[in-house]
Amino acid sequence: MNRIKENLVLWIVFTAVWVVLNEQWNGKTVLVGMAVAFLSLRITDRYLLHTTYEHKYYLSPVMVAKYIAYLVVQIYKSGFSSIVRIVKGENDVMLFDYETVIQQDLPICLLANAITLTPGTVTVDKKGKRLRILTFCDGTDACESKVDRQFERILSGGKR
Repeated sequence: MNRIKENLVLWIVFTAVWVVLNEQWNGKTVLVGMAVAFLSLRITDRYLLHTTYEHKYYLSPVMVAKYIAYLVVQIYKSGFSSIVRIVKGENDVMLFDYETVIQQDLPICLLANAITLTPGTVTVDKKGKRLRILTFCDGTDACESKVDRQFERILSGGKR
């Protein structure tokens, strides 16, 4: 019963996500969302997670705010840059491997998402700390410089 109390916030968040994804706000949708959230939490707690969610997936609210603010700026900056490249016909793409210094899986996935959300780059694979990235560029050195190290500094808590 203590685990249910500890996961109450997650239960509410998962239920809200269910309601948003179903695009309906009625009793049936909320009840089904609560049931799915409860089952998801129980299965995860029992079979998949060997620690608490808070310990495994903790993200500092300050870090999340910095990440989102920086991501929005980079999306616009890279978007305009990509438009210029496309208009000029400089649409050479290259696939390259990038190894991050980040240690935890969740921040690595957030880095991969930031790369994909930034126009002109797509993370196509993740194996451990190694990301495979498709991007506009002319050579491997130029490609690696396109990965913004500031994301890594933000996601690793400034340790870079």
